[in-house]
Amino acid sequence: MLAAACLGIILIVSALVIRWNSSADLKDTAVANSERIVDSIYYTEVDAILIDNDASEPTIRMAKSARDTLDIKIRDMYDPLNIVKVLIFNSKGVIIYGKERNVPEEYDRKSHIDKVLLTGKIIYHLHKGDTIIDLVGEKREHVDLAEVYVPISNKDGQIVGVFEVYSDVTRLTHKYNRQMINAILAQTVMLIILSLISYFIIIRESSELKLAYQKLETMATTDPLTGISNRRQLLDRIEQHFAMMQRTGEGLVSNVGLGFIMLDVDFFKQVNDSFGHLAGDHVLQELATVINQVLRPYDVFGRYGGEEFLVVLPNTLPEETRWIAERLITTVREHTYEWNGSRIAITLSAGVAWTDASNESLDEVLSKVDKHMYAAKQQGRNQIVASV
Repeated sequence: MLAAACLGIILIVSALVIRWNSSADLKDTAVANSERIVDSIYYTEVDAILIDNDASEPTIRMAKSARDTLDIKIRDMYDPLNIVKVLIFNSKGVIIYGKERNVPEEYDRKSHIDKVLLTGKIIYHLHKGDTIIDLVGEKREHVDLAEVYVPISNKDGQIVGVFEVYSDVTRLTHKYNRQMINAILAQTVMLIILSLISYFIIIRESSELKLAYQKLETMATTDPLTGISNRRQLLDRIEQHFAMMQRTGEGLVSNVGLGFIMLDVDFFKQVNDSFGHLAGDHVLQELATVINQVLRPYDVFGRYGGEEFLVVLPNTLPEETRWIAERLITTVREHTYEWNGSRIAITLSAGVAWTDASNESLDEVLSKVDKHMYAAKQQGRNQIVASV
């Protein structure tokens, strides 16, 4: 009885988890598809959807001459993708494209649009067994509709309007339901079989598998000597921050951006020649620890190559970048490094740059900070060359 009860509880919990995951996957899919549709319309139909910057507040409006053409494009392109309705509202919540009468009245559109305009966040709702008139004028009954409100912004990041996109996700909901049933049936069979296997063996094997995955992930993203990000992981994280700056344009408004600090260990070859390569490895390990202690938790830090390290400072003012670089140089210089009872003097040469990602590429910024670092070495080392 106890075993049967436990099995029943496991199956119920599994069903709830699978159902929750399916709902989350459905939401993610519907939202992602809606965002792609909005981007496709807003950024390609520039002759139809116009930004009005002369109004009391930035907004959008429809070019009357382009409305019919836009109707045809939306119908031909998105009806096959199960997009059944597209509505566009300006920054005052006034509809400028689409037909509200073809959408069920009980939808609380105004409050949703007001919330999106106020917060800039996407709103999603799923309606089951609904009725709607689709893009080609056909009536669809007993369908599951994903209702998604997507904000649109101008280049300054101001919300200028809202897209309301309805997707027929009936096939997806049926697919997830079938997957849930199949998964529960498969789990039932598996649980009956696994109940005959030792619990401790299962735990051990699961732990070993988890450790193996963790080890593979660590090897792919971590420098094996210092334990910090390797060049690949470092550049991936920097590209993400740089792309976000370009997308949001935050630096243009608040003067915060990305600070770059390229560090190189002075006379590192002499350390290896005088004390051995094990001593050099020890210095790099301790150096990574010392630098990490100076940085903020959200700063990006990794080994760029050899004895070179790269620090990227998100949400940073230009003067803060230089101040942090100076603190790094001082902290590293004043720290005591020892190997087999001998003290090793370590200093750094640093190149410093700052960008708001508005008028230069990431490669250009990396090239600039690298040139600054080499200039610091040529000018005597143990110093900073900066363009901020």
